[in-house]
Amino acid sequence: MAKSQIDEARTFELKIFDHLLDFIPLTSINHPSPAYTIESPIEKYLFLEIIRLCIAENQGLINPPFNGIFPQKKITINDDTQYIVDFVFHTLNGHKIAVELDGFEFHEKTKEQAISDKERDRNLQQEGYFVARFSGSEVYADPKEILFKIMYIAQDLDKCNTPILETITF
Repeated sequence: MAKSQIDEARTFELKIFDHLLDFIPLTSINHPSPAYTIESPIEKYLFLEIIRLCIAENQGLINPPFNGIFPQKKITINDDTQYIVDFVFHTLNGHKIAVELDGFEFHEKTKEQAISDKERDRNLQQEGYFVARFSGSEVYADPKEILFKIMYIAQDLDKCNTPILETITF
């Protein structure tokens, strides 16, 4: 498929994105509050893959290693610092994976942004989250592969069945 055809297909997906949730039963996804919508294109690409995963789950084609998926999850640290994480996945054994999708404009473009992201990761780890970061380029190139990587992380965490304080950057 030519790049222009892929871009056209992705543009069409983004146009229908906001209407999908009205028509598809998504048992694994805990919807974000109505006051907040997923606006980032790379978050929408991954969310579309999550929707496809839920459809496959509803049809009995796949058994995802998640108890819940939380887009735009608000997390409060020490009663004063609040983060909105792009996606939080709860594994079957109760581990929490914080997934951050890093577009170039807001992540590691400056020294201050890089420092802020590292501090955020440490704070999330201290609250028991496994942090996985993916670049916007990776998500745009193959959002299904990103979702598979998250599934592998969930399976690995559940295999060892102990909390792991770690960050993976792909």
